[in-house]
Amino acid sequence: MFERRLKIVLAILALITLLLIVRASQVQIVQNAYWNDKAAETMKRSQLIDTVRGKIRDRLDRVIASDTPCVDVCVDYRAMTDPPEAKWLAEKSENRLKSKLGEGYTSKPRAERRQLIAAESELVKADITRMWADFAQMSSQRPEEIEEVRSAIITRVEMRQRLVKMHNYRLAMEKDDQRRETEAFWRQWLLEGLAGDNKDIEKYAVVVAEQTEAHVILRAVPVDIQNYLGKHRDSYPGMELKASTHRSYPFGQAACHLMGRVTRVNREDLVADTSEDETRKYFPNDQIGRSGLEGLLEPALRGTKGKVVRVPGKDQELSRLDPVAGGDVKVTIDIELQSRIESIFPSAKVYDAEGNAADLMLHGAAVVLHVQTGEVLALASYPTYDLNAFDALYSKLYADEINSPLLNRATQAQLQPGSTIKPAVGLSAITSGVINTEQGIECTGYLVIDGVKRRVGRCWVASKFENDPRVPSVAHHPIPPSAPHPTGWLTFSDALERSCNPYFETLADRLGMEGLSQWYERFGFGRPTGIGIPEARGRLPRSYDGPTMDRRYKTWFSGIGQDPVSATPIQMANMVATVARGGVWMRPRLIAADETDRLKIALPPLKAAPQALGEDGQPVVSADWPEVYDLHLDPAALLAVRDGMQRVVYGPAGTGKGVVKNADKLAGIRICGKTGTAQAPKFTVRQRDPKTGDILRDERGRPKFDILEPGTLQNPNPIAPWYRGSGKEGRDLAHAWYIGFAPADKPQIAFAVMVEYGGSGGLAAAAVARETLTACVEMGYLKSGPELPRAQATPAAELLTDITPRR
Repeated sequence: MFERRLKIVLAILALITLLLIVRASQVQIVQNAYWNDKAAETMKRSQLIDTVRGKIRDRLDRVIASDTPCVDVCVDYRAMTDPPEAKWLAEKSENRLKSKLGEGYTSKPRAERRQLIAAESELVKADITRMWADFAQMSSQRPEEIEEVRSAIITRVEMRQRLVKMHNYRLAMEKDDQRRETEAFWRQWLLEGLAGDNKDIEKYAVVVAEQTEAHVILRAVPVDIQNYLGKHRDSYPGMELKASTHRSYPFGQAACHLMGRVTRVNREDLVADTSEDETRKYFPNDQIGRSGLEGLLEPALRGTKGKVVRVPGKDQELSRLDPVAGGDVKVTIDIELQSRIESIFPSAKVYDAEGNAADLMLHGAAVVLHVQTGEVLALASYPTYDLNAFDALYSKLYADEINSPLLNRATQAQLQPGSTIKPAVGLSAITSGVINTEQGIECTGYLVIDGVKRRVGRCWVASKFENDPRVPSVAHHPIPPSAPHPTGWLTFSDALERSCNPYFETLADRLGMEGLSQWYERFGFGRPTGIGIPEARGRLPRSYDGPTMDRRYKTWFSGIGQDPVSATPIQMANMVATVARGGVWMRPRLIAADETDRLKIALPPLKAAPQALGEDGQPVVSADWPEVYDLHLDPAALLAVRDGMQRVVYGPAGTGKGVVKNADKLAGIRICGKTGTAQAPKFTVRQRDPKTGDILRDERGRPKFDILEPGTLQNPNPIAPWYRGSGKEGRDLAHAWYIGFAPADKPQIAFAVMVEYGGSGGLAAAAVARETLTACVEMGYLKSGPELPRAQATPAAELLTDITPRR
């Protein structure tokens, strides 16, 4: 009985031994190559190599943004974790002890050396903690910002490790599936079935190179900080100074709002990133273009990371993929023209009505467009700041609520456009058939609707000259006294020259609020222009949501560019460019069309403005707009608007003569212009706690505000010298506008100028426009030349339903 049992046990042992021998033979002979490859694969360590961001060049090929050499402060990843990595900490502590004690350390017993290492480790940890605080102080950052960088690096490395682990897992599963398909079922059962399938992804985890490397904490540190850290290197465990590159802007403040900036990626960027290629994938602490041209051109500028594969402890590279630098991109602006226009605002020479000159500080924006292509030659906003010092200045810039230097006024300041909207109103009304170019509307100084003189909507002369002994009556537009209108019945051209409010209020009434809104939208108001950088959409008359009984007189105000209408300088420049093209609207461009196609830059779709409710109570649906379309404006109206806008500049009753005053360079060029004076509210600033800087709030949680009193030419506001009142007592508040195009007969450029609290558009805004046009002449953008072919357009009739005028 015993002998029989023994034979069974021996037989089982023999079978098991046979199975082990067969399995060992398979592993060592049949699958030798497979397992060698798998072992080698496990030993490999891949490392990503940073790339260089592409350059941005202006239209004349001057570099306006590039990566330049610098020195970064980096810290070993093993010192960033909390607590620091144990093996690294012990090695760092032991090296410090050897440096301090020399043979006095190495000669001690092992147990005593362990105690010394433990004590030194606590000192190293304390040095690491102090290191973060020192870095914050050196860089003028808050400790929370340094901690955010450290946390982002840890997240980056963990993300990279997960990516490599998943990559190894996928490779193993692909090879395993291929091998299984070639083996017979009995062989699988015999050799693998006993152990079963174990596809636990965690067994494919590896140590990635980033876990033993130093990562950037402070970028592009100044030389004095480099020297200090180099001398005190031992006090900062894990710190290294590494040669690197950083984003540099050779022209400093010029086009700072347009350029945008480069920052670290955030969580939203990582979530939005769908790239499967890790050389194109974003990781925490990577740099990304944020807003402006840097953001718009990010896909072309960012480049592709490289990748090198090594075996740990060996210098030999198993494989290498070199990084590919980002591509250079040429944009449409002229950086010197841009810089020159921005330099006008700090000290603009402004002439008053009597011809007296004063150098004034102004805040505002100026846009210059090439008429035939829609290319942006300049997109200026003031005040500016130095892009190269943005990180150091950011806290101060952000907290400056009086000057708002971070605001790009050219695309994001949405203000009432005042009388600069009047060319669009007249063209819309004539094309709609509610009036013709020869038909006049009598200006009595007051708005007359349905035969009734209204209490609102007076002409500006009624307010300015009603008590002036030089003007016996405000009726029939007697201004100026040297050239009164002969009848008071103003045509479209007359009304433009004299900027008559009742004329355009009457046209707005005939079009109705919805009809006027539709025309404004066709001219590009109430929706972003699609230029490609952040911009405000402005407001259309239909956005008014007050009492129904007030809608009619809100329509009148909308016809003269007052509430509820608002627009940005880029919208106003593009509107007047549309007029200059004979009614062809085009998307304004920061990148030439062929460059956009070459780089595959995705410009934002041209979204329609929010629509009013239809008769059925449902929103009126409007399709997106094309990049070019024809408004099919009345030809006679186009001739009349050109005539009227020339008379604004050169006519005896024109309000825009300041643009050519003492401007010798403009003497041979005929300019079409239009001034605008838009009512503005008093300037307010949020109240803050003087100690903490926190915003003060009332009992309902609403911010408290201080109301600033405007200054005057003789007595400027000391904290806001650009904030001025106008009028007889210096209490009137208005933003100043000036728009136009030139030359009048064959337009080459269109422009729009906005001056915050500049008073009359014919003064402050005209001064900026004058210097802007002079710069365009001197730089060759405004000169006599052959007329260019008209742009191809999509007929406007295919876009919207016909506009039904309301009389």
